[in-house]
Amino acid sequence: MHALLHAAGIAPPYVLVGHSFGGFNVRLFAANYPKEVAGLALVDSAYEREDSIEMPVELRAPVKRLLPGPLIDLAARAYVLCGYLGLMRAFDDAGPARPEGQMTVEQANRLRALRMEPTFIAATIQEGRVRAETLSEVRAIHSLGHIPMIVLTAGREPNTREGSIMRSRYVAFQQAWIQEYQAPMARLSTRGRQIIVGNSGHAVPVEAPFAVVDAVHELVGR
Repeated sequence: MHALLHAAGIAPPYVLVGHSFGGFNVRLFAANYPKEVAGLALVDSAYEREDSIEMPVELRAPVKRLLPGPLIDLAARAYVLCGYLGLMRAFDDAGPARPEGQMTVEQANRLRALRMEPTFIAATIQEGRVRAETLSEVRAIHSLGHIPMIVLTAGREPNTREGSIMRSRYVAFQQAWIQEYQAPMARLSTRGRQIIVGNSGHAVPVEAPFAVVDAVHELVGR
């Protein structure tokens, strides 16, 4: 990312915004090039010790729930091959894309088309294949100095049946996610703070895009 920005002639300082796995990427960038970063927004960022936390099985990726470890890599390779052969597009008969959150129909169709691109599929799979290495690199970051930072954390109540065991597990995990796993990220910087986005689940950029816009405006102002 650093090489691409400089090759494109986009001069620092940068305000970096990373959602989910992207939170790892921008944290690593800020740690490696702190003088080039003016602000950092972590949008319901992935947690670097997620492999050691107790997560409701329903929230884990389906492939991890259904396939034994050795088959996951084989399935990933097959998925990438299908992308390059055009099979993903050939069998895409889901009909018109349904807008998510505040997207327009045009934006939803454009996003789905991008997700069908072989390069997108390959890049997504590669992120998963190097996840262990990425987690190790992010765990080595203990401070981001004084970089202005905002941690946006999804805070919407789980959409499960009232009083069910599943709901109680989801609520307990959500509270741990907010207080134990997300809040410490804001303490990586002396100028960090956490904002709970109460009207959104994990897909904050889609479900509550203006929360991200407001965070960026605040970081630019600071």
